[in-house]
Amino acid sequence: MAFRVLVVLPFPWSYSRPRSRNFWPRIAAQPDTEVTVVAHAGGDGDLPALPVQPGLTTHFVHASRLRAVLRTGLRFPTGASLRLSYADDAALHAAVIDAYRQVRPHVVYVERLRGFPATRGVPPGEVVIDQTDSLPLFYQQVLNTPGVPLVQ
Repeated sequence: MAFRVLVVLPFPWSYSRPRSRNFWPRIAAQPDTEVTVVAHAGGDGDLPALPVQPGLTTHFVHASRLRAVLRTGLRFPTGASLRLSYADDAALHAAVIDAYRQVRPHVVYVERLRGFPATRGVPPGEVVIDQTDSLPLFYQQVLNTPGVPLVQ
């Protein structure tokens, strides 16, 4: 049985992003590993999409930038996270849930915290958030815990 990973990219795939260009294709090249990537359509224009190779499947989702700006504007007065609001696209969420049901991954990897809303409906224990965003959130949580020294 192959180890299955569902990757959620809350932005267009791009060659300028090392994990998209290099890391996920390398992981997919490992024996008994399947990587499914769900990403916003768009990106580097005439550059090809993710490499076509066994074990790597890509689903591109068309999302409206205008709706993203409107979502962000509407949530601005509420104090909700603007990053989460911008990427909280219904089409991305539907594509992630559809891929989750079809692939039945062992883990769902969300590159950047702003992609987390797309995983609503996925058991939280199966979701891993990119460390770039999750470590600063953890440090902030530690600093806000009463009785924890700042040095720690």
